[in-house]
Amino acid sequence: MFRPNALWMLLALGCSANSLGEEEKVCAPGMQVACACPGGQLGAQSCTADGMAYTKCDCSASSGVGGGGWGTGGSPSGGNGGAPEGGGPSGGGGSGNGGAPAGGASSSGGAPSGGGSPGGGSSGGASSGGGSSGGGSSGGGSSGGGAPSGGSTGSGGTTGGGGWGGNGGFGGGSFGPVGDYAGNVKIQEIALYQAVKIGLMKNGQEVTQKNAPVVAGRPALVRVFVAPVTGFTNRKLTAKLELTSTDPNVKSQTVSLDVSAASTDSNLGSTFNFLIPPEQVTTDLKLTASLHEPSGASVGATQSTVKWPAQTGMNVGADSSGVMRVKFVPFRYKADGSSRLPDTSTEQMQRYHDILFAMYPTTKVEVSLRDAVDYNKYVSAGSGWSTWLDTLCDLRQADKVDSKVYYFGIMAPAASWGSYGGGIAGLGYVPDASDEYSRCAVGLGFKDADTNGFIMAHEVGHTMGRPHAPCGVSGEAFPYSGATIGAWGYSLVSQKLKEPSGFRDVMSYCDPQWISDVNYGKLFKRIKWVNANYYVTPGSPEKYRKLLVDPNGTLSWGNSITFTRTPSGQKRRVALLDGAGQSVAEVDGYFVPTSDDPAGTLYVPEPRAGVVAIAADGLPPVVLDPAG
Repeated sequence: MFRPNALWMLLALGCSANSLGEEEKVCAPGMQVACACPGGQLGAQSCTADGMAYTKCDCSASSGVGGGGWGTGGSPSGGNGGAPEGGGPSGGGGSGNGGAPAGGASSSGGAPSGGGSPGGGSSGGASSGGGSSGGGSSGGGSSGGGAPSGGSTGSGGTTGGGGWGGNGGFGGGSFGPVGDYAGNVKIQEIALYQAVKIGLMKNGQEVTQKNAPVVAGRPALVRVFVAPVTGFTNRKLTAKLELTSTDPNVKSQTVSLDVSAASTDSNLGSTFNFLIPPEQVTTDLKLTASLHEPSGASVGATQSTVKWPAQTGMNVGADSSGVMRVKFVPFRYKADGSSRLPDTSTEQMQRYHDILFAMYPTTKVEVSLRDAVDYNKYVSAGSGWSTWLDTLCDLRQADKVDSKVYYFGIMAPAASWGSYGGGIAGLGYVPDASDEYSRCAVGLGFKDADTNGFIMAHEVGHTMGRPHAPCGVSGEAFPYSGATIGAWGYSLVSQKLKEPSGFRDVMSYCDPQWISDVNYGKLFKRIKWVNANYYVTPGSPEKYRKLLVDPNGTLSWGNSITFTRTPSGQKRRVALLDGAGQSVAEVDGYFVPTSDDPAGTLYVPEPRAGVVAIAADGLPPVVLDPAG
């Protein structure tokens, strides 16, 4: 469950908006997304007029995506939306460490040409692809480096000067000549970033116990940290990143940087930065990093401290998780006679996509929009949520969707975010991996309420088995005090760093938020498990009653449901009571909790004739619903 804090409530006042329409769409008509072309370059494909498909990838020299679009990762207007994950809910629209307080960086923000800002470095970063010639001033962010030429394409790569493997961004995938090994300097550290920092080498030693998984098929930023030693003079150096794989499309890269001091975690401009395209992050990828004088220069240095590994390349150890699929379900709120629809604008769907891709360990995020559903029951700040969630899960089962698809319901149960008041903002089950039925969550959908997508990302995390992180709410044991993120974070969408002591895990109630390395790893395991489609052998169909427990403790009966397997969840003894209140039998019930204790659903086998009530462990006796 997600509860907004008071500051967020004040900053996020707004009104509802119309949906994209009743017909289910896979994209917004006319939008462009990046697509892969031979040689690691990016092309562009457009959404058809009916919003039901994309055109064939256009790989002509003039093609390219200037402004992202729903399902790609950049804001549809070329970066005006700023970083969707900018600063957590209390930022009111992506402030904090990314984006302007009112919604993001302006289209003209960013580092000037050659700026040497934290987004690039004077030679190998900003001016070569992170500043005016590739990002920054053309539509990217500010101190974080910006996205090349108008925003970044979440699942595809940066746009503008060539994409993940082209000339824009961090080194851009180009490979040029180098001189002798660099003198009086050493490689201090090598790290890889796909959402969190993953150490590969430190102080000349391989990091054998990684803090998080490297995801195959997901773009990766590799940073080479350097440190001058005695006798060093400030100058431009070139780093070479040799990449090898059985895939012939994997390409090595070079990038140059003016070096004057030791690299630091907080300054992207102090490291040699290489952006590896998603298709080149293979399961057998190996890398070797080395430092060189510019082409033709020679200082007579040796490779002892400026090449790592000294011999064969290091196996990065990438593993596949697979695609993440989320279908959004708008509910038309009719309980007050308004028939309001939540915000499903192109901009809001883009925010949802971007924050999922930025934080979740997946190769790709597929976002789709279902037809709107009429809803006649009341939902308030403290009640009605379990019934709404139950309705969504039943709908998911009735739709017979692929088992890998998660459902997220959105609703505007009041005229505005301000008139709704404080209280619950979202609710989701926290199910076992095999519990396909419970892959559903709900959240508020007022316009400008979830402007960075964190409500949704938090609740989807619950559906993937993640309980609360203990900050502002009780939660599971957590390795970092105050539910901080533990390792440096990095957004592939905004190209901004997240300082570990300044950001809290997205499963907490504290701001600003990002994903911790520990939850990143656990989400990887769940996504991989779900995509492997592990088969649960069906048994005989059995009917169950659903007893719904609301966050405020209210009990109500949901619709009956038939399962061909035993429900997942916590086993609880259930006494079956007759008209006199006497127990006539005991059966096993199964309780699946939601994110907000004591809420959840208790599954009870269909009682036999003569049973009029039940009494379950931890719950008061409840009379059966005659309607079943």
